Amino acid sequence: MNEKAGFLLRTFFTIFLSISLSAFGGYLGRLTLSSSAGFEGGAVIFWYVTGGFIAGIISGIIFSGKLSRRSLISATVIAGLTAAVAAGILLNRLNNL
Repeated sequence: MNEKAGFLLRTFFTIFLSISLSAFGGYLGRLTLSSSAGFEGGAVIFWYVTGGFIAGIISGIIFSGKLSRRSLISATVIAGLTAAVAAGILLNRLNNL
């Protein structure tokens, strides 16, 4: 695999993984809120999403360097599909507000 294709594959893997973990962090933050959270609920969810995004970037960089080419392609496809599903669910929820 040439250097440019490898860099793009690692970049897409990191982006897709960070989007997926951001969505997971937002969902986890929503689950941890109590019904009386009030105005701080948005800030709590924001920090869960930010934590998920940072964890996605760090784990994407680490895993993209350790995986073989074939495994990285499979992981990129899985992370991309997960990110697409998460984005679809988010857009559906925003349209139903």
